[in-house]
Amino acid sequence: EFAISAYTKSVMLPGKKDQRKRAVKVYGNGIKEVGDDVSRQFLVKQLELIGDDEALPYLAPYINNNRLSGPATRAVAQVGTAAAGKLLLQQYAGASAANRGNIIEALGYLRYTPAVATIQSAYKSEAGLKKNASYSLSPIGESSSAEILHGAAKQAQFTYDTNNATSYYTKYLTQLAANKQDALAAKLAEQMITEATAAKQTHARIVALTLLADFNNSKVLPLLYKAVKDPDMEYRAAALKLAGRFRDAASDKQWITLLRTASAPVKVQLINYLADAK
Repeated sequence: EFAISAYTKSVMLPGKKDQRKRAVKVYGNGIKEVGDDVSRQFLVKQLELIGDDEALPYLAPYINNNRLSGPATRAVAQVGTAAAGKLLLQQYAGASAANRGNIIEALGYLRYTPAVATIQSAYKSEAGLKKNASYSLSPIGESSSAEILHGAAKQAQFTYDTNNATSYYTKYLTQLAANKQDALAAKLAEQMITEATAAKQTHARIVALTLLADFNNSKVLPLLYKAVKDPDMEYRAAALKLAGRFRDAASDKQWITLLRTASAPVKVQLINYLADAK
């Protein structure tokens, strides 16, 4: 294995295209010839490292193999092409329940948009695939996934648990904005702030407020002015920290106006903010 690993590393170097092509063929044929799954996994791993579309036919038979599905789907995803996504989606229909989760996650890694409807259907119809589907829909960032991912985060009470629903949702909002869906991302982030008002949900509100600052830049200032009136000290501190990104004479004037009517704890935070050097 040491010699093979060393050779794999060598063909990954620039100018080694022909050697990589030969290695893919050798490793791909070798998967069929070796007699144990440990050796097969090792060769699949080599294809994960150097494979391109030419590796896909060698990997395809193992996508629905109960012992090799995980390594094979990861290797296909690492190829990173439309052909890789198409292969995974084609394999999904005939996959066992145990292997569909691997395929769904690989499709998400690829951000393979043609698979969105299939992944959404899996979320709705198979309880055991909800986490896999949420994981996958998040980085794709299609607007049609908003209801599913928002619902999952809300069911988790916008807290961070083992299902990662809230984490997947906030990552989804980031990807929405990256996909030029800024208005929808901002709307959903604001909705999250209004819904996540319990003490245990403070972190989720801070994340949503931070996302709004990232999406909208100084347009977020009215929300920050409002956030400083919140009873939660941690949330207020986060809002003031974000406000520092957009600090100017006009915003300082507004903070001073708020200072006049603020409660004692808020006044302390505002004075400290205003006293800091710009």
